[in-house]
Amino acid sequence: MQNPSINYILKLSIPIFFANLAIPMVGIIDTALMGNLGNLSYLSATSVAANLFSMIFWSFGFLRMGTVGMVSQANGKENYEEIINIVLRNLLFVFIISFILIAVQNYISYLIFQVFDLFKSTHEI
Repeated sequence: MQNPSINYILKLSIPIFFANLAIPMVGIIDTALMGNLGNLSYLSATSVAANLFSMIFWSFGFLRMGTVGMVSQANGKENYEEIINIVLRNLLFVFIISFILIAVQNYISYLIFQVFDLFKSTHEI
C-alpha cells in the first residue's frame, strides 16, 4: 500500500470541501436577498426554510457516506455487480423516503410552525 502524499489528499478533499460549502451558502444568499425586500416575513420564512432544508439534507448524510464506503469496498474487490446492487438499493431507498417526505410535507410544515413561533403573515408565505 502506498503512502499517499499531502498533494494527493488535497486533490481529493478540496472538491468535497466546496461541495459541502454550497449548502450553507444557499441559505446565506437567500437570507441576504430576502433581508433587502423590506418585509420581515420574507426574511423569517426564508430563514426557517433554509434551516429545514439543511436539517433534512444533513439527516441523510449517512446515506451518502455509507454508499461511498460500500461502493469503495466493492470496487476494491472488483465486484462490479455489487456496486450496481448498492446503487440501485440506495436509489430505491431515496425514492421511498422522498415520496414519504412529499406525502407528509403538510405535517412537517405544521410541526415547523409549532416549533418556530412565527407570525401569521409568515405562515402565509
